[in-house]
Amino acid sequence: MIQIPGKLTIKRIPGRNGEFAVGTLVTDIGKFSVKDAVLEQYPAGTVSGVFTIRQLGLSSYTASNGYQVTEIRAHLAGFVLDSLESPTVDDAVPPMESDPLDEEQSVNPTSSVPPVAPRRAAPVKPKQPGSVMTAPLPQPEPEPALPGSPDQQADDMAAQDRALFGDDLFDLILARQSFKLDTTVDRAILRQQKVRLDALAYRFVMLKQCWEPVD
Repeated sequence: MIQIPGKLTIKRIPGRNGEFAVGTLVTDIGKFSVKDAVLEQYPAGTVSGVFTIRQLGLSSYTASNGYQVTEIRAHLAGFVLDSLESPTVDDAVPPMESDPLDEEQSVNPTSSVPPVAPRRAAPVKPKQPGSVMTAPLPQPEPEPALPGSPDQQADDMAAQDRALFGDDLFDLILARQSFKLDTTVDRAILRQQKVRLDALAYRFVMLKQCWEPVD
């Protein structure tokens, strides 16, 4: 791995899998394409800092216009940012840019989301000789929320958010705390998390590399 100062220009592009992010890293030793999943959180713009490159290599893909594109891609182990710039009109991206999610799915077409384990039934105790079986007294059932009611919709949305973020992050979101996402999860899940955080009035602070509530 090498550490080197540079500028990373991040661009967001609409695609068939939703909006995605790609970057161009300019350093003293060269200009490299960056398509690491961590960029999915970032808005468009240019950031300066010190970048730790864990691997450099050639990568190729077929562009939307049918041409084969070969580029030198940098895989980052991390970076420390010290300044940022707003995107300019010159930062326009050619529509031929490929979605990294398509590349990953072509290599590993199976889903990375683990299947839900079936619920195990509670063991039944065997009846002891001479014991008397008594029927339990009926318990009143709680009133269920009406389908489509505001309470039911809120419960459903909360359950979906907990499944998307996990218990720990979901609790931080409820408490309106700052946090960092796990960027090693599936890229598709990371995109869903970003879209949901935008809707929940969170913003990504580029220099801190964390999510903070807007209010």
